[in-house]
Amino acid sequence: TVTGRGRLYARADARGPALAAVRAAVRQRLARLLDLPPEAGEPDVVRAVAERTGLAPAEVRATLYGPEPADDDQLLAAVGALDALLARLSFPVRPGQS
Repeated sequence: TVTGRGRLYARADARGPALAAVRAAVRQRLARLLDLPPEAGEPDVVRAVAERTGLAPAEVRATLYGPEPADDDQLLAAVGALDALLARLSFPVRPGQS
């Protein structure tokens, strides 16, 4: 389960693998939402998400493919950013709106 996996990552102090797993799941969901093929690479995913959300490609890239978190606060911030990105696609916000 997700909870069990999370506990294992926490015990192992494995923030990087934990975030990598969440990012991979989010990218798969985004690919489905955007009708991208399963083999879509980073440039295609970033471009499609940026176009649909109005976010800057650099922001999308950092959210979906950024560095490993150095601490729990960075991990929580990264997961929050992923959640917000999914929400923008599930409930679109027009560019210029918050």
